Amino acid sequence: MTFAGTDDSYFSQAVLYYGAGDRLTLYGGGLLSSGYSAWSAGTGLQIDGLGAVSADLTLSSTGNLPGGRSLSGQSARASWYRDFDATGTSFGLFAYRYSSRDYMSFEEALRYQVDGDNPPNRKNRFDLSVVQSLGEAGNLSVTGRRESYWSGEKNLTGGKGKP
Repeated sequence: MTFAGTDDSYFSQAVLYYGAGDRLTLYGGGLLSSGYSAWSAGTGLQIDGLGAVSADLTLSSTGNLPGGRSLSGQSARASWYRDFDATGTSFGLFAYRYSSRDYMSFEEALRYQVDGDNPPNRKNRFDLSVVQSLGEAGNLSVTGRRESYWSGEKNLTGGKGKP
């Protein structure tokens, strides 16, 4: 990922997954760059008849900001995913809670550091994904997203496609 005006967009990322039994996975990792770091840890569980659920926590720290500032924030995520083999349908629900307005993803941090774009300051985000297999014709997908911000603003988006 590179942005105009910067030669310092190199980063390192590592993730470790550990299968604790045949249905439970523990995972954690980090992303480091000049002026940004993020650390995550979480768990995923496969439940017969219900699908897969997971939850994780991410801590981020962003430096090199205009005015010499630095920001730190937290994000929590919970997800559910289920395949229905008989119908060829997949559902995914994803919920994010940004525990502070200062949380930034790596891309958001780079945009803010380089372009001066204001960080999004999201408070909550909910994503829905439905994919229906159409056999040899491919897939039909429908997605939706609802976001709310610390300022009180809300945003609802959706889409459909046939990849």
